[in-house]
Amino acid sequence: MASIIWTSIFVFLICELLLTGLLVIPVPRKIRNFIASKIFQLQLGEKLSKYILFIGIGLVFAILESFISHQRIVDRMSEYGDGGGYDHHHHGHKEHIHDKERKYKTERNMYLAGFAFTLLFVIGRITQLMEESVELEKQIHDLSAVTDPSKTNDVGAVDGDNGGGSIELKPMKKKPLEDKKKD
Repeated sequence: MASIIWTSIFVFLICELLLTGLLVIPVPRKIRNFIASKIFQLQLGEKLSKYILFIGIGLVFAILESFISHQRIVDRMSEYGDGGGYDHHHHGHKEHIHDKERKYKTERNMYLAGFAFTLLFVIGRITQLMEESVELEKQIHDLSAVTDPSKTNDVGAVDGDNGGGSIELKPMKKKPLEDKKKD
């Protein structure tokens, strides 16, 4: 049963690595924003949030379980490392080798769960940045369409008499700091 759990964590980690690789592949900005906007329209983040929370909690428990197992093995190894506990002539060497193997496996499992847990946060942050980028590009496109009506592509017609919805741009006033620099 334990090997199935750790195998599934390993497979999940591989899937996270592949997804992270796909998210960070350098792609032209327009293509990335187009793909991201289509994906964000599906609202996968909201639909998968409960599952991701469940997986995150499971990974935290996996890290804790492997840490506790590791501490137990290290304590047992330190006991018979001091000369007590096992009969070194018959069973001590085999137990020592098995404990080293168990210690290696618990450390490996701790790293697997830790990396998988960390990548959950990395993937979440990358998708947040992509969504912000898409929103900013859309705002830039909308503002450029308002300032120059001849540059409207897919936004629609933008003109001065659209029922009071136009934006009036005023020149910025000079800041007092700029006046002092000129003196």
